[in-house]
Order: sequence, then C-alpha cells, then structure tokens
Amino acid sequence: MGLFDHFIRAHRRKKILNGVRTLRNLTVGEVMSRYVITVRPDDEVIKAATKMIAEDISCIAVVDNEVPVGIISERDILKRVPLSKKVFAMRVSEVMRKPILTVPPTMTLPEAMALMAKNSIRRLAVVENGKLAGLITQTDFTKAIAKNFQAYPVVPDLSVRNVMSQKIFMLPTNGTIAQAKDMMVKNDIGVIIIVDKLKDPQPLGIMTEYDIVMQFYDQQGQLELKDIKDYMRKYVRAVPVETSVFQTNKLMLEKNMRRALVVDGTKMVGIITQTTICRFFYPNLDLIEKAANDPKAELRKFSLEAEIHGEFHGEHLKVYDIG
Repeated sequence: MGLFDHFIRAHRRKKILNGVRTLRNLTVGEVMSRYVITVRPDDEVIKAATKMIAEDISCIAVVDNEVPVGIISERDILKRVPLSKKVFAMRVSEVMRKPILTVPPTMTLPEAMALMAKNSIRRLAVVENGKLAGLITQTDFTKAIAKNFQAYPVVPDLSVRNVMSQKIFMLPTNGTIAQAKDMMVKNDIGVIIIVDKLKDPQPLGIMTEYDIVMQFYDQQGQLELKDIKDYMRKYVRAVPVETSVFQTNKLMLEKNMRRALVVDGTKMVGIITQTTICRFFYPNLDLIEKAANDPKAELRKFSLEAEIHGEFHGEHLKVYDIG
C-alpha cells in the first residue's frame, strides 16, 4: 500500500469512526420531525386517511388538548377497518394505537431504537413539558445513518444478505385486496409481492399497506373486494444480495422507498425494509467500528452524486446495481 493509499484509508476510517461516535450520542430531539400532522380522537377515520394521503405520510399523532393520546398509522387502519362495509361512522379513537409510548427529546438514538424494537413499533411520540414536541420515525433513523456516514466499510457482515428478512409473502395476480389485507394483518407486514404464479414465481408488482389505505380513501370509506392486478404497483425495485446495507439505505432514501426486494441474480431471496435496517444497524455500531479498523476491509467513500445505475430485467423488475 502506497503512502497516498494509506492516507486515503486513514481519512476514510476517521470518517466512519466519527459517524459511529455521532450516532451513539445523537438525541431524539436533534433528528425528530417537529412538523407533526394531528387529528383528534373523535375525528372520522376517513379524515385521518385523507391527511395521510395529502401529506404522503404513514402515521398521524392523535392529540387531545395538545397532549398525545395515540397514533393512527396505515397498519392500524389495515388491521381495524373492515373491508366490506362503509365506515364513515368509525372514529379515530376506535382505530388508533394506545396507550402511546412517549420519550423525552434528550433520549439517544440507540436508546430510542431499542425501545421501538422491544415494543415492535416504528415511531415514537416526543414529549416536552407534557406536550407533543415531535415524532421520531424509522425514516428519521435511516436519514441519520445516511447523513453521518460519508464512508463505509465493505465487509460481508454489513451486506444486505445479513440484514434482510428471508420471508417473502406473495400472491398471484388473480388474488384480491381482501387476501392481501388478511395476509398483511396475519403476518404483521407492510408489503406483498405480486407474482405470475406461486411455483417458480416471477415478480410483476407489489401491494403495500399504503396502497390499501389509498383504496380506502378513493372509495370514500368503502374498501371493495377488487382484484390485485387492477391496483398493484406494476414494478418491483430490487437490490443484489451482496449490496452494502449503507448503500441500500442511501438508495431507499433517495428513491423514497420503505422496502426493496433482494435478489440473487434473478432469484428472489429476501426483503429489506427500514425496519430491518434500523433494528440491525443501531445495536451493531460496535461491529461497524470493528470493521472500520479491520486492515483487510475495503473502505469506500460515498460520492456526492448517487452511485446508482439501474437496468430493467424483463418488464417489471428493476435491479439497482450499486457501485
């Protein structure tokens, strides 16, 4: 290794270690979203769904006199709003998740992530002086990761293969929204891969919990039993299985993705989501620190421009090959 290469490596190691130290000490108050959309417990559920669609958000805080009393999310609507009847009379209080978990703005990100993982939730209300000060969501956590790592170690332990969920839930194109909803609720998931057939399947599209809430909104409270093929997103975004989790996180933020299919060649092997990234990343800061100090590890630097190029495989599967 030449002197220049040694200098570059030392510089990148310093950036990675600085990123680890920063994430260990960052507080919820420094990264939370202060602009919080709210509804009241006695508001109609359709009003909450309308606000989610208009603001392109996945959850809304429920407040009573500025005090948070619950959260209503896409998944709460999915679980508690019936498909087969009009629900104009349903109130937010019937659907919201309660009691609400709250944290102070002084809590560190690793502490907040541990609390979210322990309770299997994806956001926390931040309370200061008894009033709602903001929300912190998994997107805020992943943005903090991307912001504080300008370089990253390339080692097998930090590839998508070791972070992804290997469970892929699929339905054929002749399935219904009702079947997709039931599968999501039963397995507590937010996405179904729509395939041509269940044996030797090829992905044709996806159906997410957001799509079902959109259908709820479009039908003005009537979630009709429509065929999936008429409402699915007719593309699938994917990353190769050996892609770095750092680059995958960066890609998902830039493309406004909450999850990506993971492929090995053209074979589907898993799903990576904001949830799996957060639950892997924050408890493993020591692993990242160790990898940065490994003399055998390759240390790459993020470019200012996205190091991403894509190609279409077939009509629907877009694989992002990240350099």
